Amino acid sequence: MEKKSLILGCSAALGSEALYGLSYIFTKTATNDATPLALLGWRFLIAFLVMSALILTKVIHVNFSGKKLMPVLLISLFDPVLYFIGETFGISHTSASESGVFLACIPVAALIASTVMLHKRPSRQQVIA
Repeated sequence: MEKKSLILGCSAALGSEALYGLSYIFTKTATNDATPLALLGWRFLIAFLVMSALILTKVIHVNFSGKKLMPVLLISLFDPVLYFIGETFGISHTSASESGVFLACIPVAALIASTVMLHKRPSRQQVIA
């Protein structure tokens, strides 16, 4: 059972990384036919409908009672909303490969920025990764 779970987990990780890597090509192809804002509208609408269906069918349990929503709203504004706007407009003005190379450099830039700004030495695992 453990080996089967490991294979399933690795397959899921491989599949999600493949979709993530191909998303630049999908976005570039889609922005050839639609405006970046139209593409984003459809993308967020589909995500909203899927997540709503998962919540309504009790696959995902969400409980906001007694919790502060303002931090979550601010984070959701910056992470998916502004990120996807920047990514989609950026890909529409460059090639998918240029965008992929640029985004592949983000972990290295984040490691360097945290070292400079936080004055914290990265661990060996962080450098190797």
